[in-house]
Amino acid sequence: MQALRKLPALLIIGVLTSVAVLASTAMGTAASEQMAAKRRISLQFQQDMLGCEKLDGAAEERCERQAHAGAEVAKAELETRRQRLAQGRQTREIQAQSQHKIAQARCNALSGRVRQRCTGGAARAAS
Repeated sequence: MQALRKLPALLIIGVLTSVAVLASTAMGTAASEQMAAKRRISLQFQQDMLGCEKLDGAAEERCERQAHAGAEVAKAELETRRQRLAQGRQTREIQAQSQHKIAQARCNALSGRVRQRCTGGAARAAS
């Protein structure tokens, strides 16, 4: 019977811990992917500009403008992706906070030592 009372608290702790781990992993991965994408954009721009050196006059100028425009578009797309990821991260944080509030409400419905254990577990999982 005691094991059944502990089950909701353990499930809540497990869910909150999983959310925290996934969020921290995603942040590290997103930053390194962002850096790699910036490097790719820079390298592509350099290659495009080297290709323009073979041309003369108006063709060279047009080629350089296209290279600059292509790099600007790629940077804008990368920034848009980064903003979407940040919004997703914000959403996950709000969801985790909501789950913590739900866990606290469930703990508050309990009494005695079971409530103390539940509340302590929910607090540890949230931090």
